[in-house]
Amino acid sequence: MLVGNDPMPTTVWQTAISAFGTILGIIVMSGIIGSATSLVASLDSYAEEKKDQMDSIRQYLAYRRVPREMRVQVLRFYDYLLYSGHSARIKKLFAQLPETLSLKLNLCLKYKLVESCKLFKQCSAGTTIEIIRKLVPRIAQPSEPIIREGQVNEHLYFITRGVADVLIGYKSNGTGKHLATLHQGSMFGESSLLADNHIAGATVVPPTFIELETLGLLDFITLTDTCPDFYNFLTAESKRRLNSNKERQMAKHLRLLDKVTHLWDGKPSRTLVGTNAEEAAALTLQHFVRRWLEARKQIANERKSPKFQGPALLRRMTAFNILTRQSGKSSEIMNSSLMEEIVK
Repeated sequence: MLVGNDPMPTTVWQTAISAFGTILGIIVMSGIIGSATSLVASLDSYAEEKKDQMDSIRQYLAYRRVPREMRVQVLRFYDYLLYSGHSARIKKLFAQLPETLSLKLNLCLKYKLVESCKLFKQCSAGTTIEIIRKLVPRIAQPSEPIIREGQVNEHLYFITRGVADVLIGYKSNGTGKHLATLHQGSMFGESSLLADNHIAGATVVPPTFIELETLGLLDFITLTDTCPDFYNFLTAESKRRLNSNKERQMAKHLRLLDKVTHLWDGKPSRTLVGTNAEEAAALTLQHFVRRWLEARKQIANERKSPKFQGPALLRRMTAFNILTRQSGKSSEIMNSSLMEEIVK
């Protein structure tokens, strides 16, 4: 009756059993289909909620006649926010967790950061837990500076996803001298927090959306007072980066000095060969200022003398122009006590 050439029931009991089997099969199939439908619906509920929220934001921005460019930026931010799991809905899911369980979950979620960041490898378990307790998540927009050169910085930043570029001389059009690229697990902002005025020495800009964990200034001060290993690592890291920047500047000055000396004398400079980094930096500055003073005096004299007209004068004029441009960019050097000492 039910499948193929099964015989028809001939008695009352056979008819009853066949009817019962048919009804039971219908009930089981209905349950399976209903469960599958519920499963698919539950899996898609978050996507539906995200779509409803994005539609509401889109309608509100259109009603308020927000410019198209601004609407695109807002929608991209919310789209990334919902995708990355940093929305208010996700935070509410775990709001009622006990403190100890919430801390364990927080450590699990930040496991990759702890594993990739050098700071946590140098700190004790207790210090790591105290830092994790105080971290606050943040999402930064593409091409929007996180910290700006010459401005006060009040946070220590850890990158949990994405990359950021470190620039000096950053301008509003997005240009500047590129120093480094920071990746997941990188930390920045510690040098300015350790300084008395908290002024940042460089600008940090992400090319795409970037996820960060931030430590506020008050929490930073508390941790440096209570966790010696945290403070020791940050001071050592800040000194290392400062020395690295000085070495880059020294190399730049060495190249400039060698170029100017070669143009001035017709041969490369050998003055700095065999000196250490500190001596080389000091000699570079002294030679720089002395050359500038000599050039200013000698060019005036050589212009009056026909003996020096030609390639030699052209060479020295080029060297003088280089020094003049550099001194214009580094007016603090020309106004330093070293300048006064050399003039005397």
